[in-house]
Order: sequence, then structure tokens, then C-alpha cells
Amino acid sequence: MSAVYTTWETDAGITPARRAAWMDFARAWPVRDRWGRRIYLDAARWFMKLGIHRQRKGLGLHLGPPIDPSCNYYPSLTFTQQPWGIVVDASPRPTGDEMICVSRVVAQSTNRNFCPTKRTYVDHLMTANEWPYLVWKNGDLDVAEKRYFFAYRIIDGSGRPSSQQIDYVDAARWTDAWTRVADEDTFMFGTMPDTNYGATDGVGVDWRAGVERYSLFGWDLTEIPTAAVVSSGSVYAYCPSLLLAGNVDAHEGMTEWAEMQATYNDRLTGIAWGVAGGQAGVDFVAVAEDTTLVDAALAWYSWGIPVMVGNWVGDSAVNFGLWFRATAGCRLVYFRSSEWGVANERPYISIIFGS
Repeated sequence: MSAVYTTWETDAGITPARRAAWMDFARAWPVRDRWGRRIYLDAARWFMKLGIHRQRKGLGLHLGPPIDPSCNYYPSLTFTQQPWGIVVDASPRPTGDEMICVSRVVAQSTNRNFCPTKRTYVDHLMTANEWPYLVWKNGDLDVAEKRYFFAYRIIDGSGRPSSQQIDYVDAARWTDAWTRVADEDTFMFGTMPDTNYGATDGVGVDWRAGVERYSLFGWDLTEIPTAAVVSSGSVYAYCPSLLLAGNVDAHEGMTEWAEMQATYNDRLTGIAWGVAGGQAGVDFVAVAEDTTLVDAALAWYSWGIPVMVGNWVGDSAVNFGLWFRATAGCRLVYFRSSEWGVANERPYISIIFGS
């Protein structure tokens, strides 16, 4: 979506009430150009083939549509900073033909700590099922803390607008990593092929035939916007003990499994893996994204997995977690699981992303 357009993704979003309301706004919404002259946008500039938009490129935010005192939708808007940018949420959120228009307020003076001038003329028109909504991308925020101002109007289901409101957020570009402890983890054991270990406080790997151990980890990454650009992604696991040192490979999962159901034979209750213990190219990606030598106990180890993290963020439907598999020589290498009693020894993922 262009930074200077607001659109609905499908024609179904253009209901008669919305169309009529915004046609009226096109005739009555005054703006000012760079010389301060009051102008009106013609209706043709409010539409694109997939929806309705208003182009505000080069125009400052002034008075909006005529205020109708009978507007009966009065939500409370909250602007907050998240790792991916500044987001807005409404309570109650709009339903039906109710809408909320949020615009960035152009900088007036850097000395007064107003928002930076870069790409300030942007309108966001939010309807039902679009919340919380990203109104300023993290990558466009200033490195130093600034005060970002927003103006917004409420439009009720009959197209009646409220008075204009102003809010702001003090924010700086987010550079910290997004971290999360594993949401689910377990391991499978060749000697006990029908036993599930999802409730144990540890997982492990072992390469020896007949006593193989493979570990599975999963994270819910839906908090991260699907359009986010992942610059790095790493998994960290704490090793309390090992028998023989060796390399542990990190493979991206390809099929669904459940923490409290997965065994050496089955990924879900009654549903088998491609082969017992998992099949390369069917249950997990055959080529490991990263390999780490685990050669000492009581230490943290990490695996760089930006490709699979990018896949998971872009499409949660392909997020089937991560496999740890040992290479030849690696014996009885253990890691803490998310059930471990000491919180700062649990496995976690760390992701840095931008827009």
C-alpha cells in the first residue's frame, strides 16, 4: 500500500454508506496548500479501483469534514509504541460502517519537539477488523526521541463525523530485539517410540541408532506484522549436561505437531511422521539453516535462523517450528525446556526486524 493512500483491500469494503459519506467529504473537506490557500479536493481523487482514498501528498492537516453533533460513536483511541512502530487501537472498535480517520500532524517546529517532517502527510482510514493499526513504521521513526502528533476524527455508521481530536506519542526508533520463550517444546526418543515428553522440564538430542533423540520447539510470532523485514533471528538454549560433545543442527519444520501429542512415531495423536523419528524433506527441511558445536555443559548456545523466522513472520500458516537434530558423535546433549523452573534458563528466540 502506498504511504500516501488509504484503501480498502477489496471492493466489498466500499459500502453505500461509506461511499456516500466520503463523497460528501470530498466536497466539503477544506485543506491548505503550502502557501496557506484553502482548497478542496475533487471527488475523483478519493477513489481507487480497490477502495476509497484521500491523497494528502504535500497538504497539511487542517479542518476535516463538517462536524455533525449527532455523531453517536465515541470510542477511546490509544496510541502506543511497539517494536514495529506506533500503533493505534480503539475501544470500542468500529463495526459495520463506522470508521476512524487518523492522520499524522505535520511538524511545526523542531524546537517545540513536534514530529519530524519526513513523510508526515499520511492518512489512515480504519474500519472493522483492522485493529490495532500501524500508523507509523518503526523504520521511519527518528533515532532520537521525538514527539509524534496525530489528529483523528470518528465517523459513525451513518457517515456523521465527530470533532477533531489530537494525541501524541513520545518515541524513538526501536532497536532492541523482540524475544519470546518457547511456546511449546518436546523431544522424541527412539527407545520409547510412543511416549510423549511434552510436560518434561528438559529436551535433548542423540545421534545413535535405536536411542535417537530429536527436539522440537515452537513460537507464536503473530505479534510481529507480516510485512516486517527480519534482519536477524536466533534461538538460544541452555545446556545443563552432555555425555559427548557434537554438532547440533537447526532445521525448519514442515508439518504440524503438538507439544502434548508428538512422539517418535506420531506428530499428532494417530497421525504418523513421514517415517518414525521424522522424514527429511517431508517433516523438516533436509538442510539445516545453522549448526552449533555443543562442547560444554552449563552454557548457553545459539543458532542463527533468520530465513525460517522470515518465513514464519511472513506466513504463520507455514510456522511448524524448529527441529534440533544431532550429527555423528553427539551423545546425550540436554537442554532446558520451557517447563524448567528457573525462568532465565528457558529456551527463547530473539528477533530484530524493521519495516
